[in-house]
Amino acid sequence: MSTKNSPETEHLGGLLGRWIGAPTRMQTYRNLLYVLLLFPRGVLYFNVLVVGFATGLGLVVVLVGIPIVAGVLAVATGLAALERTLARVLLDVEVPVDRVPDERGLWGSVKRLVIDLRTWKAVAYLVSVFAFGTAAFGAIASLMATSWSFLTAPLYYEDASVVAYGPIPRGDFTLDILFGWETLLVGLRTTFRLGSWRIETLSGALFVACLGLVLLFFVTLPLVNAIASLWGRYARLMLTVPWYWRRSDG
Repeated sequence: MSTKNSPETEHLGGLLGRWIGAPTRMQTYRNLLYVLLLFPRGVLYFNVLVVGFATGLGLVVVLVGIPIVAGVLAVATGLAALERTLARVLLDVEVPVDRVPDERGLWGSVKRLVIDLRTWKAVAYLVSVFAFGTAAFGAIASLMATSWSFLTAPLYYEDASVVAYGPIPRGDFTLDILFGWETLLVGLRTTFRLGSWRIETLSGALFVACLGLVLLFFVTLPLVNAIASLWGRYARLMLTVPWYWRRSDG
């Protein structure tokens, strides 16, 4: 009898292994650093681009805005190069970039900067860092703060009580029977009240700490890896030179 597992089973086992083993891999914590830095980087990029383009486009009519816009585009390509380095160092994602033949003269360089698709993909990528970074940072920071508050519950439960809230059914149900012209509706109705569970013992605090450990190691960190993997693929897509823009030196 064959004992070889199917590809689907092996794939599922690999996913489960990576999920459970997330806390033991150093790459997980590099991913965490990258995700947490998305938000401040995104704020910086967004402000540089918005202020730069707003100023440059507003002054285009007096021609002063043209070099400003070109300068903003040049800064955007430099920031994109920084993003490629961060993706390689922290996410272990290689983003290849081909050499582009040097243009002769300042006008040729500015023209290529403006018409090159990579420039505008870099701008779009930098703006998306702000949008995605805000959402990712909010989710991960909230999970980490909750995990930390749970983990440290045994240290402060005596001074500041830990309270968990949730809807609790009252237990009394009412049978409703409604008659229509051609229908009969039968249902049960009950009410809920907002109840609370106050932790006042060391055993209860230790239980909450265990929940915090599970939330941190088996929810937050695997989610960080999933976010980093998704963003790494997106970085390769946006910061890699498309084939129709690659040019040989010959």
